[in-house]
Amino acid sequence: MNFKHCASEVILNIQPWNCRACQSLQWIWGSLNLLQSFKKFRKHAELIFSGALEEKTDAVKVIYLLLWLGEQGREIFETLELADDKRKIVKDTCEAFEKHVQPKSNPVFSRYKFNNEVQGDSTIEQFVTRLKVLARDCNFGDTYRDNMIRDRIVFGVKSQKMRRNY
Repeated sequence: MNFKHCASEVILNIQPWNCRACQSLQWIWGSLNLLQSFKKFRKHAELIFSGALEEKTDAVKVIYLLLWLGEQGREIFETLELADDKRKIVKDTCEAFEKHVQPKSNPVFSRYKFNNEVQGDSTIEQFVTRLKVLARDCNFGDTYRDNMIRDRIVFGVKSQKMRRNY
């Protein structure tokens, strides 16, 4: 898709900023958690696409998306591995951006964080929940994961009585 041609068509013929919701949406690339931020951005964009921009074609909606993503987003768009026909489909474009901002897994570092987790001032339920979340990125496997969580509870729980019960 030739962005420059399509963008000028959108700006000249569609007046994209007539809608207040369209004006307020802008992606911030400096977020500490790009994946979570992009998912929130995408939900907001989908609300606009199903509301004020419902009558627009997918190709035009992609142009809006690229305008909201800013210059850096348009540069990234040019590098995404998407077939030309997929570049005109909002769902495919959003999925490609989501894949781009998905953090790369580092099991060694994930295990480091997991193995250094302690209960601290949190409840046992909060501690176990944090361990389960951290264990997802450790590539422990189903059986080993449960054993590692149990062991981490024993090493990281505050209560000696709780430690003996495991």
